[in-house]
Order: sequence, then structure tokens, then C-alpha cells
Amino acid sequence: MRSMIFTGKVMHARAWPVRHRFQYPLYFYSFDLDELPELDRTIPLFGYNRIRPVSIHDRNYLLPEPGNIRSKLDRILAMSGDGDEICTVDLVTSARYFHYVFNPVSFFYCYGSDAALKCVVVQVNNTFGEMHIYVLREGLEPRPGYPGHYSTEKAFHVSPFFDRKGSYEFLFSDIRKGELDILIHYRQGKYLVFVARLQGTSSPLNASSMLSTLVRHPLAAVLTMPRILWQAGRLRFQKHLPVFHKSPPISAMTVRSAPPGPVERMGRRAFSSFLTRMEKGSLSITFPDSREVTFGRPGSGKTAGLIVRDTQFYFSRFVRKHTGVSPAEYRRRFSMR
Repeated sequence: MRSMIFTGKVMHARAWPVRHRFQYPLYFYSFDLDELPELDRTIPLFGYNRIRPVSIHDRNYLLPEPGNIRSKLDRILAMSGDGDEICTVDLVTSARYFHYVFNPVSFFYCYGSDAALKCVVVQVNNTFGEMHIYVLREGLEPRPGYPGHYSTEKAFHVSPFFDRKGSYEFLFSDIRKGELDILIHYRQGKYLVFVARLQGTSSPLNASSMLSTLVRHPLAAVLTMPRILWQAGRLRFQKHLPVFHKSPPISAMTVRSAPPGPVERMGRRAFSSFLTRMEKGSLSITFPDSREVTFGRPGSGKTAGLIVRDTQFYFSRFVRKHTGVSPAEYRRRFSMR
């Protein structure tokens, strides 16, 4: 069995525009994707696509469509031309803990038939419910202790205290040697503005090691979100950092969008109701949840397509124009009911 538990720590260090650093103890898993069904059978505390104290569910990873994690990963890699080279995959992630998890980032280590690291796929989740996929396949010169070395442009809104500019540099240790060390440098221009580091030492993943880890760290899995909110509060109210409002996704690799709130759902209903009155032509709309709906009468006139990437669209471009009600006013009325 190649699957492991890593016990270690996560560190964030911000260098600009103010200095801020924190470090927390953490445990996380490295799952050989091919071993998930066997782990489900042999470890009583673990479940694959079912509720257990510790579990992994296909729906929490990669594309929002049917299929297991490996098949969805293969589809992503095939689009980038790497699928045929991949033999095994190790997923470094936080599992569900009593059916709860918030996973800021997960890493898919993709190996060829020669056991060499071919690429790394990074899944990033933000607190808005969005998910973005970075495929790191064009490696840079290895660094001492880091055989995996990649860079990519930032294309996803994560922290409210940074905009979407800049680039990431990723450095990965060889996790199959039992030590995990992932180093992420975030640069804006020539300046290093943020560093994140994930480190841990491995134990074989079995019933005994899983139980021991849960007993020693009973709350670690549920503290991720409170810790994020605590540090965000410190940055905003102690260090007075300005906030960058989240802009709509611009990349096709942002594979999951934020779920709509009450205002957005009302706007979408009004928007869709208006379009059902079309008598000539047709309009195909792809909504932020990737669902596609065609309005009008295909073949009766001109056709057009529209991709809605931001749920604020319904109010800012339609509902406010036709009703004169702003989102703030609607929220005021909604909260009074």
C-alpha cells in the first residue's frame, strides 16, 4: 500500500504590503487513487463515497460531473495532452471528518510508468465555494530537495487581500520517500509577496495509524475555516489591509462557481421568465453551474449564445434595469420578511 498519513504543519507568510505570519499543526493524507476501494474495505474508520468518520467522495474533486476521481483527472489531463503518460496518482488532501471538510488546496501527483513525476494537478477552493484547477506540466530546473518545480500565472481569486495579478512558483519534494514539503511562492512582478509551506512526516495508512491520528488531533480537520476567518479578521481590523472584491471567473479551468444566494436565485428566475417569452430566434445560455438552457424557438430566426460567469449578472444587467430595485434594496426587503 502506498497511501500514507502525513503529520506536520502549514505555514503562511505575507511580506507585502504588511508582514504577517502564522503556523498551525495539521495532518493530511496521501491516497493512491487506485487503492481507495481497498482502503474502504480494510479500514473500518474510512469510507469511499459513503459516510464514515473519515471519508473521500468523488464529488468533492475536479469536474462537477459524474465519474470517479481518476476518470475525471484523466479527462483533465487528456485536454492538456498528458493523459496517456500517467500510470499512478497520489492525492494529497484533507479527507472529510465526520462528513465535514473544507479543503483550500489538494495536490494530484501524477507518475509515469517509470515512476517519475510527470506533472502535478492543483485543485484550489476558495471560501466563496469556487474551485479552480492548475495543471503543472512544464517543469523548471529541479532545486535541491525539490524534484518537482513549476510555475503558472495566477488565474483565480483566493485571498480578499490580494488581487488576481501575479504568478505562482511551486516546489514539491518526493513524497514517496516519506517526507512531504510543498513550497509555494506568490510573486507580483519581481516582488515575492507571499509564501505558503506544507510539511509533514509520513506513517503508513492503516486502521491503527488513522485511529491514532484522530485521537491526537480530534479538532484539526474542523479548525481550517475558523482559522482562515481569524487570520482574515486580524489582517482587516488589526493591520487595516484593503479588500479586493472578488471578480467574476475568467478561466475555463475555474470548474465550479459560487452557489447563488437568495438575491441571485430571484434574479435568475426573473431573467429566465423573461426569456421564455421569446417568439423568434433562440438564445442558448450556459449558467455558472455549467447547466445549458436554450430559450426561444430554434430554427425560427437568428441564434446566439451567452455564457454567464457571475451570478451578480442577473441583477446588475437585468433585474435592476427592469424593476429599478438594487441588490442592496432587495436584501433590505428580504431581511424584513
